[in-house]
Amino acid sequence: MNTYVIAVSIAIPIFMLLIGIEAFAAYRKGVKINRSADMISSLSSGIANTTRDGMKFGLVLISYTWLVDHISIISIEPLWLVVMIAFIAEDFAGYWIHRLNHRVNIFWNRHIILHSSEEYNLSC
Repeated sequence: MNTYVIAVSIAIPIFMLLIGIEAFAAYRKGVKINRSADMISSLSSGIANTTRDGMKFGLVLISYTWLVDHISIISIEPLWLVVMIAFIAEDFAGYWIHRLNHRVNIFWNRHIILHSSEEYNLSC
């Protein structure tokens, strides 16, 4: 969990700096790329998603030992291999869930808000 917190603590300021650089470059060119409502909505959603992901990660860490002792079907010994398999499986599942959000109408109704901005920039 500590590594996740450190990574997010580094990534968020860099991301905010890049948003500022993008806004400054657009201002210098005389182009308006950021709509305040879109930016607030997107950044709030990002904060909520990061918080949710951190809570899920914490839940996994807390329950991992119990799950391995009581539910596991097979045992994979090197921890780095477990982490690599979990990372690939989670990424694979996330990809297919995102595709389903685009393909299945009932899921699209929930997902469309992420694609509702008229501008595409770092804050969206």
